[in-house]
Amino acid sequence: MLTVGRLLEWIDGFAPFEYAEEWDRVGLQVGRPDATVKAILVSLDVTEKVVEEADQLGCNCIVSHHPLIFRPAEAIREDIYPTDLVCELVRRNIALIVAHTNLDCSSEGTNAVLAEKLSLSDVLPVKSEMRPGRDVDYWGVGVVGTIRPTELEELVAEVSGLFGGVPLLWAGDGKRTVSKVGICSGSGGAFVDDFVTFGADCLITGEVKYHDIQKAVHGGLGLIMVGHYRSEVVALERVVENLRKRAKLEKIDVKVHLSEKEVCPVKYYLPRR
Repeated sequence: MLTVGRLLEWIDGFAPFEYAEEWDRVGLQVGRPDATVKAILVSLDVTEKVVEEADQLGCNCIVSHHPLIFRPAEAIREDIYPTDLVCELVRRNIALIVAHTNLDCSSEGTNAVLAEKLSLSDVLPVKSEMRPGRDVDYWGVGVVGTIRPTELEELVAEVSGLFGGVPLLWAGDGKRTVSKVGICSGSGGAFVDDFVTFGADCLITGEVKYHDIQKAVHGGLGLIMVGHYRSEVVALERVVENLRKRAKLEKIDVKVHLSEKEVCPVKYYLPRR
């Protein structure tokens, strides 16, 4: 039998909750630790469609990357987001566990998976720290690796292809040669200085604010912005793999599903020519 509390321990094994940023909200957000887990749904966000999918699949626990409850709620109302979804989870008896920046900062987390997808070599964390008794290292804000020398414009096209030929935002000197690439899933703008200091030629991230883009370009750092959703959703399969591996190791019969109903909320308009 698997309990919510034991599932938290499984997640802590590959994405230690102590690795989360101080401002973050991770761990058990809805439910109780002693509840029995029948099946698990892994998603990037908690949306109405994800909750409905969990219910249809018989999953009474959702493991989400992004917190549903981030700021303290002034009231628990069924007509206001996000407490309307909290009420729906309680009504359907579905627990919610969040693995956010603890997953980002793990050497088995989002940045590591993204680096693999982009085929980076000699990958090193921008900020590394060994934690006693842990099977995974703390990698902090992101990683830097090497690629064959490539012009920035060419790299933009290659990255777009890796994500299915989607339109991307980018900034910098398109003819500049890039060989040292930084990776920061999600919003990487706050860490521009870290990657410049580390000697990266380009940073691949989800999104960056306008003034941080100006700072990066001024500092000679190229930017490729694949979208917040795309930069993180790639890591969910690894989460599913880790949970299934743990269930097999402990001989616990629990189904782990990757959400198929979740979609990127951002759409791109491309005018017809």
